[in-house]
Amino acid sequence: MSVQSDRFVGVVRRVAAALAFVSTLVLAPSHLVAQSAAPSAAPSEDDAHRVFLRAAAAYGNGEFELAADLFEQAYALRPEPQLLYSLGSARERAGRVVGAIEAYEAFLREVPDAEERPDVERSLDTLRRQRALEEEVERARDAPSVEVVVPTSPARPTGLRIAAFSLAGVGVLTLGVGAALGLTANARYDDAEDESQSHRATLRLEDEARRLGRGANALFGVGGVLTLTGIVWAIVELVLGGDSDDGDDSAIGPAIGPGGFRWRFG
Repeated sequence: MSVQSDRFVGVVRRVAAALAFVSTLVLAPSHLVAQSAAPSAAPSEDDAHRVFLRAAAAYGNGEFELAADLFEQAYALRPEPQLLYSLGSARERAGRVVGAIEAYEAFLREVPDAEERPDVERSLDTLRRQRALEEEVERARDAPSVEVVVPTSPARPTGLRIAAFSLAGVGVLTLGVGAALGLTANARYDDAEDESQSHRATLRLEDEARRLGRGANALFGVGGVLTLTGIVWAIVELVLGGDSDDGDDSAIGPAIGPGGFRWRFG
């Protein structure tokens, strides 16, 4: 049986135990109930029983948010340790990490030798690591943003345009090499189809053609990316770079801030 199945059986067992306990309260003699609670202040055992039944039904239907709220109400009416286990399980399944941790820890304090302790400790370990990750994300989100801006210098537009065109040129050259490799691969395939070739020579030519073809495809991909990047870069510099002699202190460059990556103009 898997760990998840064991945990589910444990939950069902604890819910059944709590149900049996609350049922005994309902079936208890009326004079004992009257002696244990003040009529004007304490809720009736029937109230605890009804809330518990609603909580168990909600849990069985997968309504874990509602089940957690109802188990909490049942525990407030009758603070039995079995209800803490059910409360922790419902909160865990509802995604209420902190509340699940609190309920499980309270259950282990109340019943330190519980047979479900290994399952509860595994759940606590998972929930604590999940909570630590959530706190790390919250700290990163609340941290002050850092923006990196590349300022424009008088020589910047010309230099970056040259770099952009150079990058595009490298991409075109890479595409040319890929095309040459592709033609060579096709030639090898043609040679392999020649019936005058021996079987071993045919296999060797086909293998060489496949390797050349893979190299050509890789170069086509790299060359295409380099060419496209260079062209886009050059367009940005030509259209939005501005004049290097106008004395403007504007900046064009990538910026990393609260909105993520973006281009900054001016």
